[in-house]
Formats: sequence, C-alpha cells, structure tokens
Amino acid sequence: MRAASVVTPIFTKQKVNFQPTSPITHLVVANHQLVVALANKTLLRIDLMQPDQPHEVDLSKETAGCRVQQLYLDPSGHHLLVAAAPRDGDLTGAQLLYLPGRAVRARQVGQLRGQLITAVGWSHTLATPATTGPLLAGNSQGVVTELELTADERRFSRLEVYNKQVLELSPPASVTGLEYHRVPDSDRYLALVATAGRLYQYTGTVPAHDARPLLTPLFAVQERFLEIPSSLSFSRLAFFYPRTGAPPERFAWLTEPGVLVGRVDTDGTDGLVTDTHLLAHDTNGAGAAGAGAGAGGGQQRHAPRALALTEFHVLLLQPARVRATCVLDQRHVFEDLASEAHGPLLTICRDPIHGTLWSAAERAVYKYKVVDETRDVWQVFVSKGQYDLARQHCQSNPAVVDRITAHQAEDCFDKGDAELFANTQCRLEEVALKFMGKEEYGPLRQFLMMRLSSLPASDGVRAALLVIWCLELFLTQLDRLEEEEEQSRRKLRKEMMQFLTSQRALDHVRQARSTMYDLMSRHGDWAAVTELAELLGDWETVVRHHLKNGHVTKALETLRRHPDPQLLCELVPQLVRAEPTLTIDLVVAQGRKLKPALLMPRLILADTSEEQGQQILRYLEFCVNTLESTDNVAHNYLVTLYTRYRPDKLMAYLHGQGSDRHCVHYTPGHVLRQCFVRQPRAAVHVLTVVGRYQEAVELALKHDVALAKQVANLPEDDDTLKKRLWLLIAKHTIQCDQDVQRTMQFLAECRLLRIEDVLPFFPDFVTIDDFKEAICDSLQSYNEHIGELRTDMEEAARATELLRTEIEHFREGYVTVQASDTCQICRHQLLTRPLYVFPCGHKFHQDCLADEVTPLLSQEQRDRVAELEHKLTTLPEDDLGSAAAGGVTQVSPRVTVREELDELVAAECLYCGDYLIRVLDEPLLNDFPER
Repeated sequence: MRAASVVTPIFTKQKVNFQPTSPITHLVVANHQLVVALANKTLLRIDLMQPDQPHEVDLSKETAGCRVQQLYLDPSGHHLLVAAAPRDGDLTGAQLLYLPGRAVRARQVGQLRGQLITAVGWSHTLATPATTGPLLAGNSQGVVTELELTADERRFSRLEVYNKQVLELSPPASVTGLEYHRVPDSDRYLALVATAGRLYQYTGTVPAHDARPLLTPLFAVQERFLEIPSSLSFSRLAFFYPRTGAPPERFAWLTEPGVLVGRVDTDGTDGLVTDTHLLAHDTNGAGAAGAGAGAGGGQQRHAPRALALTEFHVLLLQPARVRATCVLDQRHVFEDLASEAHGPLLTICRDPIHGTLWSAAERAVYKYKVVDETRDVWQVFVSKGQYDLARQHCQSNPAVVDRITAHQAEDCFDKGDAELFANTQCRLEEVALKFMGKEEYGPLRQFLMMRLSSLPASDGVRAALLVIWCLELFLTQLDRLEEEEEQSRRKLRKEMMQFLTSQRALDHVRQARSTMYDLMSRHGDWAAVTELAELLGDWETVVRHHLKNGHVTKALETLRRHPDPQLLCELVPQLVRAEPTLTIDLVVAQGRKLKPALLMPRLILADTSEEQGQQILRYLEFCVNTLESTDNVAHNYLVTLYTRYRPDKLMAYLHGQGSDRHCVHYTPGHVLRQCFVRQPRAAVHVLTVVGRYQEAVELALKHDVALAKQVANLPEDDDTLKKRLWLLIAKHTIQCDQDVQRTMQFLAECRLLRIEDVLPFFPDFVTIDDFKEAICDSLQSYNEHIGELRTDMEEAARATELLRTEIEHFREGYVTVQASDTCQICRHQLLTRPLYVFPCGHKFHQDCLADEVTPLLSQEQRDRVAELEHKLTTLPEDDLGSAAAGGVTQVSPRVTVREELDELVAAECLYCGDYLIRVLDEPLLNDFPER
C-alpha cells in the first residue's frame, strides 16, 4: 500500500465525560448552556463554563401521565420550554412547561394546555433574563400562537403570560419548524414556518415594536410557500447565523426526498429563500438497514432524524451514524458511526451563539470539533468559475491564490473577457499583447480600465499612462467606425467621455489635459476636444476653440454661462472688435468682478471704430455711474470718448464731478489737452476746478463774455482775486467796443469795481460827461465810509472809559465774612477751615470746593490738581517768605504751589461760573441701573 499524507478531518468527535443516571431522551444547547432530559423525567441544566456544577430539576410531578415530547431553549440559554404529550395520545392532556434560568421547578403555561407544542420560534433581540420577549409556538394542529412569558427565577411563584393566535395553517398540519427575525435597521420582519411537506414564508412591516401582540401584521399578508411532497410525519428546520442577533444567512430543511438548502434573502420581494437546491438522501445505508421493511415504514425508520447546519456543511443524524455533506457540491466529507455500547443516536444540534456542535445517544453526549471548514471550499468555487468567492475562502494562502489565478487567466482569454482578466496577477504587457495580437481593442480597453481601477493611489505615473493608452484605443476605435455607423460612434464617444471623467481617471486627465487635447487633435476629433474641455470645466480651452473657428457668439455664450473674469479681460480686444454690443453686455453683467483698471488698456486697443467706441463708452458710464468707480484711467478715457462721440454729455459729467480738485476722479491736465480746442467751455470749467481762474477768464473771453463773468464770480472769499478777474473782463470789454454806456452797466454788475478802476482802460480823449454820475456816486460812497469810521472810533472811546471806571470800582470792593457764615456745600461753620470767598458772595471751604470742582475739570487739569495736592503734603509748613540777600523777599515753594492750586480750583464760582452750564446735559444719576 502507498503511504498517504495524513489530512486532519474537518469534523472530529469527542465523547464528553458525562455518565447519565438514566437514558437520555433529549438534548438542546445555546450560549454554552446544555440541557439534557433523562428518561426518569429529570432535567439537567449544565453551564459548559462550569460543567462540574449541573443544575437538576425534577419534572415528574408536573408531567404526571405524560412524556417529554421536546425541549426548546432560547438563543440566550436562559429560557427553556418543555412540551409534554400524554402517553394515551389524548391531546387534551398535553401541556407546556416553562423553566427560566436556575429555577428549581417548572411552571405550567396554562393558556396552552391541551395543545401539543411542536415548534418554537424565539426572539433573538427582545429577550431578557426576566422575559422571553414575543415568541411563536406552533402546535400539532397547524396553529401558531404568539406569547410572552415573564417570571422571576428567584421567586418563581407567579407566571405572567399573554398569548394571541396569529396564524392557522390551511390545510392543518403539524408545525415542525419556526423562526422569525427583524431585519436590522428597519420595520420589516420575516418568518419561516415548516411542516412535513411545506415551507411557508412571511414578510411584512410591523410599525410598533412595543405593541403586544407584536407579529399580527406579519401574518396578515398573503403567504408564500415551497412544497415538497412527503410521506413522513415530520421534518426539521435548521439555520446558520453569520453573527449573534442577525437574521440567518442560510437554511436547511430536512424532508423525505432530501435536504433543501438555500439562502435567506431579507431584502427579497419574490420570497425569502433563494439559491435553493436539494441534497438527496444517501439510500445505501438506509436500504441495507431497512431490508424486508415496507417502503413507507422503512423511510420513517431510516430517514435522518435530526440535522445541524454550519456555514458550508449540513450534518444529518440517523440512529446509527452522523454524516456531514458539503452544501456547495453535495460531497460527503465526514461520517461517524454510532457505538452500540451507548445506544442509538437521538439528536444533533448547534449552539447558535458559539457554533459548537453536540449530539446525544441514550448513554453518551458527544461534542464535534470543526477544523478548517473552509479549506476545500475554494476548489468548489473555482470549478463553478466563481473566482472571487474562491479567493475569499482560500485563507490568503499564496499557493492557493496562484492556482485560482491560473484557472481564471485561462478562462478569461478564451472568453475574451478582459474584466475578469484584470483581476488576475498576470503581467499587463503579456495580456495586452494577447489582445492586440487578435486586434481585440475593445476587450483590451476594458482590461486596461479595470487594471487602472486596481492600481494604488500612489502609482500615479502608471495610472496616467494607462489613461492615455485607453484614450488612444478609444480614438482608434472611433476612426475605424464607418460614417454610417453614427449611432455606434455616439455610443463609443459617450463611453470615452464617461471614462475620462470617472473618479479614477479624472485627476490624471486634468494633469495631462494638454496631452489629451493633442491626441484628439491628431485624430482630427475637434468636437472631442471641446466636449472634453466642457466636461473638465476647462472653459478657457472651450472659448479659445470657438474663437479659433470663428464662433464668437458661442464663445460669448460660454463666458456668460461660466464667467471667467481673467479670461474675459484677456480676450476683450478680440471680442469687442467682432461683437462689440454683445461683448459689452457681457462685460457689464460681470459687474465688480472685472476691475476697470485692468480692462482699460485692452478696451483702448479695441477702440478702432465709432461702433466699438460707443459700446466702450456705455461700459465706462456703467463703471462711473453704477459701480461708482474712482479709477483715474477710466474717468480720463470716459472724457476722451465724450469729447469724441458725445460732447453733449461732457459738461453734465464735469459738473457731476464737482469743483473740488481733490475730489474729482479725472486728471485735469488730460481733460485740458482733450478739450482746450474742441470743447473750450469744458476747458474753462476744469481751469476753475484747479484754481487757475485768470486763465479760465482769459480763455472764456475768447468765446463767451457771459461765461467769463460766471468764472469771475466764483472766488467768493477772495475779493482781491475777484476784482482782478473783473478788471480783465472790463479791459476786454472796453478795448473791444469802447462803449461808455455799456461800461457803466458793467460796473453795476460788480460791486467791487469803481469808476476809478476802469478809467485807465479808456483812451485819453473821452467825453467826461458820460462819467459824471459814476464819479459822483464814487465820491458819495467814500464820504459815507468816512462817516462810518468816525462813528466807530467814538463808540470805542466811550467803551474804554466805562471799562476803566469799573476796574477802579472793583479794586475798592470787599466781602464781609461773619462768624455765623457757613460753607455753601457742607453747611458747616465757614471759619473753622481754610476758605474761598467769591465776589458774588458765595463762600466755600477750601477742601469742599476742591471736591466739587475737580470732577468738572479736564483730565489734564485733574491730574495737575492731584499732583499739587501731593506736593502740599510733602512741603514743610513755613512762613510766607524768607529774607534773601540784598533785602529781597523770596517766595516759599509751598506758597507757589498753593497759588497754582487756587488758580485751578477757585478760578470761578461753582454756582455763578460756567461749571453748571457745562453739566446741564449730564444725567442726574450716572449709575442708574439698566433695565
């Protein structure tokens, strides 16, 4: 015999160190809690984390006259239901017992007395140690009841039960399996109900999760079911849960023909079960064991009695063996024969929380260890062409990954399927050469695009090259399509643009956009250049492309929909020359986004005709009037265009700018150059703005004497200047017409001019009779002025004499201070402290007046008062003065300080001076609280 390598079986059996005192009849397990029912009506609850401390409960009293039909343990391992059936077959004696946690005895669920419970569907999310949460109990008559049990396991004296029938199967059939779940993060619930020949499916919305009964809306919808004809009186339903509390992922339904295996689709609309297939029973063992028996009886005796489901295998239990079959390919991977010493096998089950497998014979309990269940699964997926699933279940074994890749690579090239080829590890160059050899550019492009999506973000250079290569393939395919295949061309172009703007390629397209445009241009596809630029938001390229082809209107429309002030500013000369009105409309629409200072040089370049100039003038008026632009260039250019095209608006503009040279926004020198010859009135106005009145009058006299008179009246505060300006006008008038009468009228217009001022402008020989009246008026005016001066001198002398008399009287004045006088502020005796007396009669203590006056002084004066008071405290008390050399008395520093302090504090009376006037507007209460 050849030596074979030893392979560890996937399933290995281990007998548990447990010796029952009576034959075992039932076994259930959940969450490391194992419950065993013995033939002597004893229950053993074993915590598998502390197996040496079993909890024993005697059911002989509660199940008198009955036998234990089945045990039902919830997923948490805390709540246990015991279904008991009468030995005489009379179901009126059937009962259901409830045993929570470590309770010492079971309580009867009286509401279900007379019903033989054959299946229970537990709540996987609502159960707590104190309550079962809503559960479903199916009986032998096809009735499903919702109930919830609540009890305290420490003081198990009262059992709270609510129950509500929610379903009755038609035709009636014993319920053999029950399961319900809430779909995570939704209001949807699902339920599976199994009988011997049908698997019912229910799904619906339960709006109120705290309502009782909870599941009535679930069974109100129309039922769906799978039907497999069966002569058996039973079936079994098992589930595989991906994680605790989640709905099952896979199910197995034990029927007469075999085990129906499939997936549970919680989002399905056509049913809950999908991907179903039947694993037929192996009849070899059954036929040998059942020889000589009738067909129906043999099936009943030798069909599997129980099953357990793992992720990829189903374990079937017959009295003499346990067999494990792969649900993917129906391959038997494990078989274990029962030991006659321990009796026939009774049941097999799986812990829904921890995934351990347990089985029981009459005299033994077994635990099955699962070793590397997924090790051969990848081969099944490879044989089915499901390479992604194969990789998921190869346990990241490099050797296995290489084998999977080899199989996939062979399939890809034969099928021309580049998308699958991209998932292999084959070198890009080899794959590309294979497809190029067959001139299959479409599959090659798909391969490159898939390979691009799999590149890491750090491999930017390779990604950019792949993007360029894909674009070249797109363009080559477009070139090969005939003109009559326009629909195919549009479809392929759309795919090309979708690829170029995809998330993976877009960054590289942006970085190499010039290369992309160049490729398209070399293929003569100018429309693609424009389309790609639009998709990239490269509006500059779009606009320049339109202008290059002479489509100025399209370029302007693009700039209108996608404003780019900088680009518009750059292209303004070209656009204004082609479409001045539309361009200026667009420029005006930009508002403040365009800086007039940047736009002016380009507008000047575009000003080559009257139409263009008129439109530019419209924009400049918008800048000045609407945007209130103060840009000097814009205002100067506006004056230029006014002078050239709209002189009728020039003066209104200049007057609107005002007459303050510091506030106007144009350059006076520029305006003078533009207007001196063609618009003299404007030049005169500008000369007056800059204060050159004499030049303004001289220029005005060349065109309009009335204008010169207006200018001469402008210097309102400078009579000398005004007189000089009028003399210019007078000289011009006299020299031009030498009309004496008109000169006399001219003198009446200006009060500053007299006859003697204008006489020098007349010729030497003029008849004096015409001046007689004017000379007399002038002499009379002089006489009146001399009289006014004499009156003023007399009034000044009288005021001086009156002031001198008052000063003499004040020197002789005095104020008497009585011993009973009091301070006007504190009302205490006045002579008790240093004091101030004012000519008005008010008397104040020195310190009282200082306290009142100081807050009314300025900050600088207050600081000086504080400084002087501090000096007084430091200077010594001494006489008013001391004798110095030469007999001169020297003033004491203390006296000097006191005199300065008196000048600040006692400068005027507190009540009669200006102090009270200055504080009239101050509030009476400065610290009044705010509301």
